[in-house]
Amino acid sequence: MPTEIGRPASPVGSGDDAGASIRLPAWLGGNNILGFANLAGLHLSPIDVTNGLWSVQTVERFEDRPAGLVSTTPLIRTDGASTVGMARLRALPSTSQYIPIDVDRLQAEFNRIVSRRPGDFAAFAAASSFVTATGPDSQLEALTTNVHGQLLSEPGGEPFLQTAEAHLVEVSPALSNRYHLTRLLTLLHDDPSLFSNPPVPAPGELAISPARFLFSDTTLGLNAYFDPLVTARSPWVWAFTAPRVGALIVYSFGAAVSGRRGEAAELLQLQLPAGGMQSGPRPTDINEEVCRVTLGWWVEKLDMLFSHLTEPANFCDDTGSYLPLRHLQVLLGVEQLFRHVQSILAHDRDRNARRVLLFSALDTLEGLGLCGTEQSATLSHAHTVLDQLSNNIPVEARPILLPNAKRAVEGLAEVQDGFYLRSRVNSSTIRLGAAGGANQEFSKEQAAQMWLRVLRNANHGFRPEPGRNVARTESLLMAHDGTIPDGLSHLAYLYLLELLALPSAIDRVTRRAVR
Repeated sequence: MPTEIGRPASPVGSGDDAGASIRLPAWLGGNNILGFANLAGLHLSPIDVTNGLWSVQTVERFEDRPAGLVSTTPLIRTDGASTVGMARLRALPSTSQYIPIDVDRLQAEFNRIVSRRPGDFAAFAAASSFVTATGPDSQLEALTTNVHGQLLSEPGGEPFLQTAEAHLVEVSPALSNRYHLTRLLTLLHDDPSLFSNPPVPAPGELAISPARFLFSDTTLGLNAYFDPLVTARSPWVWAFTAPRVGALIVYSFGAAVSGRRGEAAELLQLQLPAGGMQSGPRPTDINEEVCRVTLGWWVEKLDMLFSHLTEPANFCDDTGSYLPLRHLQVLLGVEQLFRHVQSILAHDRDRNARRVLLFSALDTLEGLGLCGTEQSATLSHAHTVLDQLSNNIPVEARPILLPNAKRAVEGLAEVQDGFYLRSRVNSSTIRLGAAGGANQEFSKEQAAQMWLRVLRNANHGFRPEPGRNVARTESLLMAHDGTIPDGLSHLAYLYLLELLALPSAIDRVTRRAVR
């Protein structure tokens, strides 16, 4: 299978140095359009400045270089603290204007959380994330060093943390400014009068808020985009994170730690649908180098993804005119996909929730144009994607990133084994009902894909859809024992990895947006 390398293709329907034709309001950036463009990492060329018309593209595309929207630097490695990393940590934007809090209060809150659950590693991680996220700027270096030092002291009885490290992930302000511009242009598309008169919010309201709260904060945390990374080996976890303004601090364990207890840790967990109680044997193929390379790969791919998703020239019609609503819809869809996968990986106990989230994720994948629902549930297609991922993900990162992708493909294969009814099943095919009382032979792969479609449509009830083949739906339900393998829900994770790893996947999403 050929290996995919490189960056996504040039924007659709344009030359290599063509930008999107966009009308920008004169009041943008406080009456400083070029100043805002600099903050957003955009290159502007005038088309008709009198009427506010500019050719807009990202700086990285204009200069043919990586975007630098997301980057990572070691803070503390097994061989000691990084001078460069700590300098960058000290240079982060101030949080004091957002979170005025003193060290004594921080320490009291840390002690409260840890003392209520003594010996509980999850409590230690939660308390450490809290103090790192909210600590005063002047104390951040000391707080980070202290948390890392406590990781080495085996909190909660975890004996595998002698290779723990801390890393800094920085998020460029350009990213949030690009998202802001897309929302703004969506608003102006709906109300052109705002080109002359900037929106004035009512007290307590946001001036530019289309779909604002459907996005995670692209300045603080990027949780939806990093939680699937630290839980990629769910139910095992290899790191926890703490957000800062313009950054994320990643505490890597250098090993796998169980993400759950065998018994319920909270009363509500007693009421969850039946799920797996065991995490299985501790993965022994995860070490500090694996964690380090995996984080670096994920950040590099996120940087490329965000660059392509925030390139205005990727969202133009055939004339080069920008389509802000299409652009906004893609940004929302990608965010939603990450959030679905985030929830699937975190809700390891709840099989029912994972099943519902899986089908929601597959619908999102179809809406984005990454793959159709039927294609995504076809074993041969899933195998092809897994093979491509195996060829494109670095060897060192595979112990974290690939096992649950493999579980997804294995789960899809197991669905075929659930067809049990002897009157309809033979060694290679399954006989299903057809219109007019006849029967039709299908391969097990086809039957499994159709059975999963029945489950997906069962969100509206198990009665056949109007106009669908009723006999086929009924025979599918009769012929299968209803087993849903635990790994099946990770199909959403498999295709999320595809979006990150393969440039052609990003191209399919942007091409679908402008069709």
